[in-house]
Amino acid sequence: MGSINPQSDLVFSTSNLPGQLFINNEYVDAKNPATLSVHNPKDGSLVSDKVPSAGAEDVEASVVAAEAAFPAWKAMSALERQLSRITLGAPFEAFEKFEVGLAAEAFRYNAGWIDKFAGEAYPQQDGFMRITRHEPLGVTAGIVPWNGPMGTVGLTTAPALATGNCFILKPSEKTPFAALALGHLIKQAEWARSGMWPLCAGGLH
Repeated sequence: MGSINPQSDLVFSTSNLPGQLFINNEYVDAKNPATLSVHNPKDGSLVSDKVPSAGAEDVEASVVAAEAAFPAWKAMSALERQLSRITLGAPFEAFEKFEVGLAAEAFRYNAGWIDKFAGEAYPQQDGFMRITRHEPLGVTAGIVPWNGPMGTVGLTTAPALATGNCFILKPSEKTPFAALALGHLIKQAEWARSGMWPLCAGGLH
């Protein structure tokens, strides 16, 4: 995995919030013109009124990209695979450190399981051998709640990717920036395949 400098590689900040979707390993403008507004729960001030809202075309583009990435990701060997507080209103020391650690630990834990999905084989009384084989499902998706925008990314995404699935992540429309900012890091990960992990913000449609 490529080295990541936490200072130079994190391109987003409170004054430069992500305003695009992340599809097929690229930040792209949403085809849906509608946008969402998010506010600071502490004082009600507007954080941004330009949060992209993925529409049907954007979701379809994400699915197409993930489906295209799935065969190569599924075929990759286990060894190869191994290699936002202003809208949440939670204090960094009390919550964000824990949440970021939770996300990192989820990826670390599930990475350890990548080469352990061996299936089962055992004889039956009728003389036949029963075989259970674990295979990736394909393109999967998850919706992240507002009160765990980073920790839940790890808890939902890591097991899906570790077992060879592609994963479309939809962050909460109330706390979208933590997930949307991950695209820059996804692009740097040497194991990531283009299109395997789209990020689609938006409300309910």
